[in-house]
Amino acid sequence: MSINQDRPCTCVFFFADGRRCKLPPSADDMGLCYFHAKKYQDHLTAQEAGQQINEFLSSDILTACDLSAALATLFSATAMGLIKPKTTVALTYLGQLMLQTQRLAKQES
Repeated sequence: MSINQDRPCTCVFFFADGRRCKLPPSADDMGLCYFHAKKYQDHLTAQEAGQQINEFLSSDILTACDLSAALATLFSATAMGLIKPKTTVALTYLGQLMLQTQRLAKQES
């Protein structure tokens, strides 16, 4: 019986104190156990949601539709558990302030 040396027999994740995760790696090629692979994939998905929100808000002229699309993406990512509810509350409040500022800017012209 030979042992496959290409794949590690434990997860390749290291904790902050230097310990290594002792769970077996999942079937993917990353060498992470199921829990660390899921955490990593969730992190990547949350980053992607953040980039989508940034695309809606990065234009020179911010419309109410852009803000609504950004908030919809934020709510969807929160519902999937990718963004913490506390973060969503803060970002929603900032979105509300942006919308109020937009209304005030229209009144100035």
